[in-house]
Amino acid sequence: MKKVFLLFAICFTLQINANPTLIKVNQEWLNQLDINLSSYANIPSSELEAIQMHLKLVEKTLRSRDVSHLSASQKVNRTKCLNILKKYWIKKVFPQNEEFSYRTPIFIDKYNTFCAVGYLMKKSGFEGIAREISEENNLVYVRDISNPNARAWMDWAGLTMEECAWIQPSYGNPTDFKRCGKGTIGNVCAMQAINNELVVGGDFTKVDSTINSSGLAKWKKQGSSYIWEDFSAGIPPNTTRFKAVAFYKGKYWAGGENLTAPNDYTKNNLYCFDGMQWQVVTQIKGDIRDITVYKNELYICGILRRSQFDWYKMAKLDTSQNQWVDVYNAGSEHTWINKMKVLNDKLIVAGNIWINGSQNIATFDGQNFDYQSFYLGVPNEVMDFDEYQGKLYIGGLVNGSVSSYTMRYYTGNYWLDTNSLSLNRAKTINVVKSLKGSLFWAGNFHRPGMMYSAKNLCNNNNANGWGFLDSTVTCMEEFDGNIYIAGLFKNDITKNSLNHISYFSREAVGVDDLSLKKEQIVIYPNPVIHAINIESNVKIASYEILNIAGKRIRAEQLKRNEIDVSILSDGLYLIGLTDKDGQKVYKKFIKD
Repeated sequence: MKKVFLLFAICFTLQINANPTLIKVNQEWLNQLDINLSSYANIPSSELEAIQMHLKLVEKTLRSRDVSHLSASQKVNRTKCLNILKKYWIKKVFPQNEEFSYRTPIFIDKYNTFCAVGYLMKKSGFEGIAREISEENNLVYVRDISNPNARAWMDWAGLTMEECAWIQPSYGNPTDFKRCGKGTIGNVCAMQAINNELVVGGDFTKVDSTINSSGLAKWKKQGSSYIWEDFSAGIPPNTTRFKAVAFYKGKYWAGGENLTAPNDYTKNNLYCFDGMQWQVVTQIKGDIRDITVYKNELYICGILRRSQFDWYKMAKLDTSQNQWVDVYNAGSEHTWINKMKVLNDKLIVAGNIWINGSQNIATFDGQNFDYQSFYLGVPNEVMDFDEYQGKLYIGGLVNGSVSSYTMRYYTGNYWLDTNSLSLNRAKTINVVKSLKGSLFWAGNFHRPGMMYSAKNLCNNNNANGWGFLDSTVTCMEEFDGNIYIAGLFKNDITKNSLNHISYFSREAVGVDDLSLKKEQIVIYPNPVIHAINIESNVKIASYEILNIAGKRIRAEQLKRNEIDVSILSDGLYLIGLTDKDGQKVYKKFIKD
C-alpha cells in the first residue's frame, strides 16, 4: 500500500512540476486523466497570455473527446459553445481581479466582463442564468454552483459539470510585483532608462545586498537575466539623496538634495559623469528636483541659490560658455519647481509656484513662460503631471482635505476632478505617468473601498484596487518592456520583499462589448450625493445603472444630461451610456 501511495505522490509531483502555470490558472488540469501535462511546453507566465493558452488548450481537447453519448441537439449545442469559447479566448478580454491578493474565479467583474463559462451562457442565449450566478456568489467555483438553472444549461450545452469546471479560470491580481534582485538598502527616488540600462538614484548604500553604492546604480540586462552594478564612483558616501538623472550630449547628469541637511541649500548636489567618475558641479547649489532636455538644451529645477538673497528655481546649461544661466528667479526658498516635462513642443513646469498668472503649473517655450491664466484652478502644490488621451492630468498634495484635488485634468478651458479617483485619505500623489496605454498615479495614499483597497499605486483601469505597497512610491519608468516602480516601500500585500524597487508587466486591458471611446465622456461629480452630470461630445441616447455584481437596477432613455441618483444606496456602481449607434461605454461612480 505504501508503494502505491508513493507512486501516486511521485506522479502527482511530476504533474505539478510538468506545468505549474496551467495548474496555477486552474487546478482541474490535475483531474484530466487523458492529458499529459509535460507535453505542454512554452506556456507563457504572464496573466492574460496564460489564461488565453489555458482556454485554447481546453477548447482543443474538448473538441476531440468522444461525444457519442450525447443527443443530436446536445452535439449541435456543444459545438456552438466551443465555437463561442474559441472567439472568447482569441479576443483575450477576461475579468480583472482588482479586489483580492489571491487567485479567485470572478463570474462577472465590475466592468461587466464575463468569465469563460458566464460568457458561454451569455452568448448562447442564457445571460440571465449568468447574472443569477453572479448575484448569488460572484466568486463561486463551477463545482460549487447550486443554481438548478446552471445545471440545466450544462445539460442543454452538452457539457458536463467537470468540463465546465475545467474551462473556468481563476484570476490573479494584476499587480504581480517582481523583485529586482535583492533591491536596495536605502530609498530609491529617481529612475531613468538610458542607453539600454535603468539608472537608479536615491540615498541607498548598497544594491543587491552586497554591492556598495553612494546612491547611484544601474540595473542592466545580462543575457536572459538582470544584474546590479554600482554607478557612484567619485561620489562621497552619505552626502546626496539623488532625485533626478538624465543623459545629455554623451554625459550623465544626476542631482538631488543634501542627505544630512535637506534644507541646507548651500551644498553642491549636482554631478556630471566624465566617463570615469562623477564630478561635482560647483556653480550649482541647492536642492535639484528634476533634470530634463528641451530643444537640445539641458535644464534643472528645484530650489537653487547663489547667496542669501539670490534664489532661482530653474536654470539651463549654456554649453558655449559652460555656465548655468537662470531661467526663473524667485525671491525666497518658499517656492520651487518639482517637475519638468516636454509635451506638445512646450516645456511644462509644475510645483509650488506662481509664474505670470499661472498657479502651480506653467508652460515655457524656451524663451518665455506663458502669460495666460488658463492654469488657474490648481490650488495645491503639483508634484507630477502627464498627458493621457489628449488631456493634461496633474497630481499633488491633498493636505487632508476632501475638497482639495487629488488629480485633475485640463479640458482646454478649465480643470475638472477626475471621475475615476477619490482618495479622501490621500496624502500625496508623487507620480502621474502615462505608460503602455494606461495612466498610472502613485505616491503616499490609501484608497479604501467597499470590498477592496489600493495603497500607493493606482491606474485608470483599476482605480480602486490596483496596487498595494507598504510605503511611498516616488517614481515610475518603463524599461525593457516592463514598468518599474521605486520608492520607500519594502513589501507588497503578500509580504513579498521588494526592497524599494520592483517591476511588473502591463498588457492592454479591454472591456467586453464596449467600443465607445471613454475619453469622449465625462461624468461628475464623483463621488456623487444627488445627481450625476454627463459631459459628452456625442449624443447619448440611453443609460443603465448596474450594481457591483453587474445586476441592472435602472435603465432609461436619457432626456437631459443629469441623472438623479439620490435614492441609490451608498456604494460603487457602473453607469452604462449608449449612443445613437448603439455603442456603449461603462464608467464607475460612487454614491456617497
